[in-house]
Amino acid sequence: MKITDLKVWLTKPEGATRTFVFLRIDTDEGISGFGEATSSGGGGSIVVGHMVRLLRDSSVSDLA
Repeated sequence: MKITDLKVWLTKPEGATRTFVFLRIDTDEGISGFGEATSSGGGGSIVVGHMVRLLRDSSVSDLA
């Protein structure tokens, strides 16, 4: 199984002090999944960038 697409949404609702990160992963076998993370330290965008870079070229078995 290979990851075929990653979509990341970084959001900060009006009046909120935290950012919320949503991620969708699609695979070549038609399986998709969503995830969510909250950043209270303000570094969420950096963490997500590194995570996407790691996942982009990995197979699911590499991450197990």
